[in-house]
Amino acid sequence: MKTRILTIFALFALLAGLLGGCHGGTPEPTPTPEPTATPDPHEGMVEVTNGSGGTIWVDEAEALTPFALDRYAFSVTDGVVSYLGEGAMLRRGIDVSDHQGEIDWQAVAASGIDFAMVRVGWRGYGQGTLNEDERFRENIEGAQAAGLDVGVYFFSQAVSVLEAAEEAVYTAHLLENYTLDLPVFFDWEFIGTEPARTDGTSTETITAACTEFCSLLRGEGFQVGVYTYIPAVYQHYDLNALSGLMVWMGDLGTWPEFYYEHDIWQYSITGSVPGIEGDVDLDVMFLRIAEEGTE
Repeated sequence: MKTRILTIFALFALLAGLLGGCHGGTPEPTPTPEPTATPDPHEGMVEVTNGSGGTIWVDEAEALTPFALDRYAFSVTDGVVSYLGEGAMLRRGIDVSDHQGEIDWQAVAASGIDFAMVRVGWRGYGQGTLNEDERFRENIEGAQAAGLDVGVYFFSQAVSVLEAAEEAVYTAHLLENYTLDLPVFFDWEFIGTEPARTDGTSTETITAACTEFCSLLRGEGFQVGVYTYIPAVYQHYDLNALSGLMVWMGDLGTWPEFYYEHDIWQYSITGSVPGIEGDVDLDVMFLRIAEEGTE
């Protein structure tokens, strides 16, 4: 009888344990999910000024180097740029075309201008014809006679690589009797204010046109470079393609805003210089100074 009671008691205990295991006891803890990192929407990009007081994010150009000079060490007083930082000295310059009319180059040189960029020619944005700047010869010869270093630029409206090659050949022909101190610059600009044949030209086409123009003129023995401006440089060029070119940046203001290294900064289009009637574009060239102990 006692054995039977113990057996029944053991069965009840086993049943209670089973029921407790199914409906009671301490539940297994729920694993805490690992936190998911929020993707960086600007990975591989840099924040740059847009030329209008704001900023934009653009893909980083791995082939270019960020601007090394201290932007906040620049100042502009009475149209003249000063740089109080380290690493560079400045040379003063202007860029001109037939719009400036007749220029007294001796007066320009006496005012402290060191170099001049002269428009050699241009392509029309309507019919696309090639044109020689009416005063490029007298401007080159006058500036060089006054002791200034001279470079030139061609105002491009090429809508294909073939047209850019045509512009390069035309430019080389115009310059065949001249020796330049500074590069020939490719200057491609959107018109913007009225319909033009260049409207809608792609980044790929503009970049390829620049590369072709510069390659052909380099083959003719000229130094070469590109003139462009903020914000167009970020919107209409593959920046990596500018590597190896001298860069002349249009960036109106009191300090150079272009994120990457450049050689010439055009900071005003309403400047005043003795020897020129009316407004003239003002530029400075950065002459880099090597740190002591470096080559």
